[in-house]
Amino acid sequence: MLEQLLELENISLIPADTPNNGNSDKVNFNVVNHEDNSVTLPIFTSPMATVVNGSNYQAFFNKGIRPILAKTEDLGYRLEGCQYIFAAFTLREVQECFLANKRLSDKLFRICIENGNGHDAEILNVAIALRRMYGNQVCIMAGNIGNPKIYIDYCKAGIDYARVGLGSGSLVNNDFYGFYYPMASLLIDILGVKNTACTGLKHTKIIADGGITTPVDIIKAMALGADYVMMGRGLAKLAEAAGPVISKQKDGTQVDLSQGAVASMGKAELREKHVMRLYSAQALYDPQERPNTYDIIHNIRRSSEVKDEWINVTTNLQSWFLDLYDVFQNAFLLGRALTWNEYKTNIKFVRVQPSY
Repeated sequence: MLEQLLELENISLIPADTPNNGNSDKVNFNVVNHEDNSVTLPIFTSPMATVVNGSNYQAFFNKGIRPILAKTEDLGYRLEGCQYIFAAFTLREVQECFLANKRLSDKLFRICIENGNGHDAEILNVAIALRRMYGNQVCIMAGNIGNPKIYIDYCKAGIDYARVGLGSGSLVNNDFYGFYYPMASLLIDILGVKNTACTGLKHTKIIADGGITTPVDIIKAMALGADYVMMGRGLAKLAEAAGPVISKQKDGTQVDLSQGAVASMGKAELREKHVMRLYSAQALYDPQERPNTYDIIHNIRRSSEVKDEWINVTTNLQSWFLDLYDVFQNAFLLGRALTWNEYKTNIKFVRVQPSY
């Protein structure tokens, strides 16, 4: 009989078995980021041009969300930006810009390796080389992985953050290759590996990446062992996000809108003007160009693997945050927790329905 694996929707959280102590005014929804001791929410933006770009990352950063510059940004801008926030680079860019010659700076380099396949052994080789050349001056994010045992290899390679979730993103065409590991079971199984097989190893932080669209998804992922979550669609629906936006008129016509104009709209105006954003997973090479042998060997994704779609822009960052904090507050109340570590210890979960 086939093993039945679980999605986040198949999981229900169970409150702590002791009453809350009433110290809800002392709760702390932040985490301390190990590479620089900065304090943020346990949320990264997906490194997608339809979520974050050079003109809007500060809006997310100011709210405690960790932005990641997409690989579609100018390379020079990313090389400068990665000294302050994470920026996405292809394997080739990392090799040419960081390993061919050592970059000189007194700041930390935050590198998100965007390869499209976290199981590529070259990611591990590059991570090891980065660590040898830069030591603790580099912070490495990589993925995505879809097998719990690969997490061990990421720990051994000195990778700081592992993006976890294979085929679980809403834009991924799961029928293209047929590989997929349901997120809830993947997080549970990786936590098991972390607690049993990674003794003495660097504990790579676990980022649940794929299908995290609501605040409830966040508290479930954290309960199952994630240290962070990564969000694309859930943030792309916000007025402050990046990417092409239109207003769909009553007569069926469409009017292009600027990112700045949409960012200033409230919830009522967004709905009244029926604002929509193109939510897109960018290819790693220009689709007008023929990919070379390097691209093919290193599993750089093609347009047939992903889907683009128009989504409704329904709210703004401030309103979204009010809903987020409401869910977090309730989760910590029922979990008798003041911190995420206490929450993870106190909260239990059960399966609520079959995964098939």
